[in-house]
Amino acid sequence: MSPYITYQDSVTAPPDCKHDDYAALLDKAENDADDQPTRDDFELLQQVLSAVAKLQKIVCSVHSSPQQQKAWHAEVTMSLKKANNATSQVALMLILDVKTRWSSMHQMLCRALDFCQAIDDFIAKPHDFRQYELSDADWARIELVTQWLKSFCSATAQVSTTKHPMLSSAHAIFHGL
Repeated sequence: MSPYITYQDSVTAPPDCKHDDYAALLDKAENDADDQPTRDDFELLQQVLSAVAKLQKIVCSVHSSPQQQKAWHAEVTMSLKKANNATSQVALMLILDVKTRWSSMHQMLCRALDFCQAIDDFIAKPHDFRQYELSDADWARIELVTQWLKSFCSATAQVSTTKHPMLSSAHAIFHGL
């Protein structure tokens, strides 16, 4: 599409992928050969995915039965009392990641980071959960993913508002991602 086409002409033009191809070519020209993923990048990605998967299994296990939920609540309460934070923080349940909710992964990770010591203590007790034990490096990876997802969660909240018309700003919000 020529940059000199009027707005009306561009709206009535039949949809095609020329614009996407052009944008892809521009992106490709901007990226150097040095930006290609390496074996280390894939290993890091696998480590990040492994840490998040372990946490998801822990959260699902906590939610799996009333007995597990009760044990979790007791562990969080005890952990808060040990840290002398009983007045500043309330014992909360971990949040499940729901595939159909965009921001649920971010919410799950944030809550887990708030209660990382309680999660470590909870996993240390029953032998069934030892395989999901999270190292300090795993917690650092989870924190990294949480920071990365924060912009997506913020964009979702901005687009989901009902008090202001959002169609005019939706493109700018998604372009910012």
